[in-house]
Amino acid sequence: MNVQKSYRNFLNKEDRAMSDQLKEILKNSKYKHDGRSIIACDLSLLKIEPSINTKYSILNDENKEINLGISYTHDVSSSEFKAEFLPRGESFNRKVAFLDRDGILIEDTDYPGKVEDVIFKEDVIPLLQTLIHKKYELIVVTNQSGIARGKYTENDYQETTKYITDYYKSIGFTILDTFYCPYHIDGSITKYKSQSLLRKPMPGMVIKAAEKYQVDLSKSIMIGDKMSDILKCSYLKYFIKNNNEHPDCFKSFEKMTQAILKL
Repeated sequence: MNVQKSYRNFLNKEDRAMSDQLKEILKNSKYKHDGRSIIACDLSLLKIEPSINTKYSILNDENKEINLGISYTHDVSSSEFKAEFLPRGESFNRKVAFLDRDGILIEDTDYPGKVEDVIFKEDVIPLLQTLIHKKYELIVVTNQSGIARGKYTENDYQETTKYITDYYKSIGFTILDTFYCPYHIDGSITKYKSQSLLRKPMPGMVIKAAEKYQVDLSKSIMIGDKMSDILKCSYLKYFIKNNNEHPDCFKSFEKMTQAILKL
């Protein structure tokens, strides 16, 4: 497959110069570019210099990784580079709180994939009020391996999503959108039995949300209850509700809320 031809909608013409912004970044930092055409994406995120060797990619429409040819060398003695993803598009300016679903908005029972499984978490309400006060919009990003495992269907999931969204809207909280990953490598349903860059801790769902809603990831946060909610995306700030001693973890919504108020 000719990648350049297949993704021509996202590529500048070959004779188009790099943006002045990218030129300046490459000139005054440890970034390098291999000369391929620049894809229209959120290059402003390159201002956040990583603490390890990093290569930059995008997700294509099939959720596969496409290398941009941009890299950052933090440690010249190491040949290993982690992947960081940039959202495609332009004008990234919205501030979002990305929310895990199970364990944050509803109780994380045994695969709560149907409406009758939903138990809403009342103790999250003050946190949501704080997020709205701080001008965050709300987007849910949720792993739903129960679909791949045959615990419930995709239709069940969609009905449950509408039920949850309608409930929170009825008490004053608008969920802008919900992104989900139905895939799992150990799934029993062939259609969903695979690895996916959408599945947390991979950042695919957040990247897709940023592209759809022009989200500035450097001003956005991720809230979850598992270590897998700390995504392979260094732009976000993370707030995780569990008893882990990790610096991004909080033992209660109250302590998390206090930290977010300081942002």
